[in-house]
Amino acid sequence: MTKQTKEQIALTKKLWNLKNKEKNKAYAKKTREKHKLQRMIDNKNWVEKNKKYLSDYRKKNYTGIYGTWYSMKQRINNPKNISYHNYGGRGITYSPKWEKFADFQNDIGSDYKENYTLERIDNNGNYCKENCRWATQKEQCNNMRKNILIKYNGIELTATQWAEKLGLKEGTFKSRRLRGWSIERMMNSKLERPAKLSS
Repeated sequence: MTKQTKEQIALTKKLWNLKNKEKNKAYAKKTREKHKLQRMIDNKNWVEKNKKYLSDYRKKNYTGIYGTWYSMKQRINNPKNISYHNYGGRGITYSPKWEKFADFQNDIGSDYKENYTLERIDNNGNYCKENCRWATQKEQCNNMRKNILIKYNGIELTATQWAEKLGLKEGTFKSRRLRGWSIERMMNSKLERPAKLSS
């Protein structure tokens, strides 16, 4: 066998191995995709079959004080969470001690009441024992950072709080402010029918 023939045989084997390697790679990719699709189908079928179980499980395990703790961590740690930009996205974090639910519960669980939410006293501060309290949804709304505080006679409250204090509807009080009424006129508890805004 000549040297040239040996080189041709070696080259042919190399080419054959390369073709097989590409073929095997394509087959492996196709197999992976097939298995992935099958897992997705199986998972979808399982979810459909166990909808009630999942619903009951979530109600049991992701509500109440545990649900509050879980949601807090999601808002801070999960960039895919719808509220991440208002929490973790702007640097808000939580006490390292609260990484575990048991420690979170030991710190503030004794004051928890059903349907109460976890509120930060300072909206720019972190979640920790010193900066958190349990509040109703109404109290939570009054402490949102987007709220505008109105000061009158040394008292500073939100529009919602002023409306309640004066015995007015919230929309009525807010419309007075939008129409540019003076602070004294805004605080008049006697209900006036404001003039319509010009179009």
